[in-house]
Amino acid sequence: MKALSIPNLVMASVCLTVAFYEFLTWLRIRGRLRDLAFAAVSLGGALFNIACAGEYSVKVPVESLVWLRMQAITLNLTGLAFLWYFSEQTALVRRSAALAFAILLGASSLVQFLGLGDLTWIPNQPSVKPVSLPFGIHFEYLEVESGPLTDAANISGFLLLGYLTWIAFRYRRSSAGRESAALFWMLAIVGAAYMSDFAIDEGYYTFIFTVEYAWLAVVVLVGQQRSREILDAAVAKRELQENRERLLASLEEKDLLLKEVHHRVKNNLQLVSSLLFLQARRAEDPAFRSLLQDCRNQVASMALIHEDLYRAKDFRSVDFGAYARRLLSRLAGSYRGETALASRVEAEDIMIGIDQAIPCSLIVNELCTNALKHAFPQGRGWDGAELVVSLQRVDSSRLLLAVADNGVGLPPDFDPARVTSFGMKIVMKLAEQLDARLSFGPGPGSGARFELVFADSSDPRAAEAPNT
Repeated sequence: MKALSIPNLVMASVCLTVAFYEFLTWLRIRGRLRDLAFAAVSLGGALFNIACAGEYSVKVPVESLVWLRMQAITLNLTGLAFLWYFSEQTALVRRSAALAFAILLGASSLVQFLGLGDLTWIPNQPSVKPVSLPFGIHFEYLEVESGPLTDAANISGFLLLGYLTWIAFRYRRSSAGRESAALFWMLAIVGAAYMSDFAIDEGYYTFIFTVEYAWLAVVVLVGQQRSREILDAAVAKRELQENRERLLASLEEKDLLLKEVHHRVKNNLQLVSSLLFLQARRAEDPAFRSLLQDCRNQVASMALIHEDLYRAKDFRSVDFGAYARRLLSRLAGSYRGETALASRVEAEDIMIGIDQAIPCSLIVNELCTNALKHAFPQGRGWDGAELVVSLQRVDSSRLLLAVADNGVGLPPDFDPARVTSFGMKIVMKLAEQLDARLSFGPGPGSGARFELVFADSSDPRAAEAPNT
């Protein structure tokens, strides 16, 4: 082994270490392809230095031919790895440019692999140059002259180097100063390699070791910067995970607090409902007793909403179909007995927001209470009596809430705006609160049907959808 090969073998060892380290980093993170690209760059540099060490140790010029071909192939593949890394790091490499350089470098590698005689290297033109280094070191540098295709490949390499330098300057101008430093160090490695070849060709052999060790220093600096980037990324990832855990703990605490709030509101409303029930039992005036019962039903309907929210995982919305079934069953039982009336809920799988759930619950409570009071008067009988609550979508941004019965129907001159009953006034006010369009008409058979069309607050287009 000649002394000139030693720096290259040291370089190869360093590059292989960096390539292994970067590959393990990619295996651990997986999402960052630039780590894999840098591993490919480092592996290409290691193979190129092994080829250089082999060329510097040959005994006759023609023996350098295989090492020269290996150098050319590894340089082309390393150039592709450089292009890949710059693309992953900066996102500034155009696809058309990447494809053009990939074709050039791939074709150059194929040409070197096939040989093609004197078109790549000219064995009958050997070059034997004596080398004298300090400290009495003497040896011969042996190689053969390059052919036209190899010279053309060198030109494409210079073009790639110029293009990557332009990309690095663009990346630095985009406020990525620290990140762009690694790109310039990598370009310095390539520049040092060209300077080494230039020194050999021109006979500046004493300068060779300075360049080679400068190359080694640059590789170490790049590896150090890459290690710092990976360490920073690991620290940032750990901090992000800790922040995420704190945020999840905070959200869990808030969920528990909201559950407790809804639970306490539900208990308080149930307590009010029980007090109203006790007062109704003590009342001697039937009209006053009925009024207290209506108030109790209104309070209980709101308590049901908070009970559903307490049990739900999502506090922003309520499954109104399930809620309406429970409400209707309780109302029917409180007036006539649960088996006295056929009641049902026809609701699609619709979740409505809490800001709309409470007004809708009170509207359903009032309309169902009115139906139970007036649609089926004494003496009509309960055979075939039916009460239906439905909720469905009119379109992508509007909902239709309806309450219908098959009772005696509405009076001919019925007008909700002129009705003096407290229940209908509540319905009208709540409809205004929902910005809903209230309509009424005949229901099943001779009964009555009330409909409200309102915007779905869970739809982002609801504010733009008029209730017409």
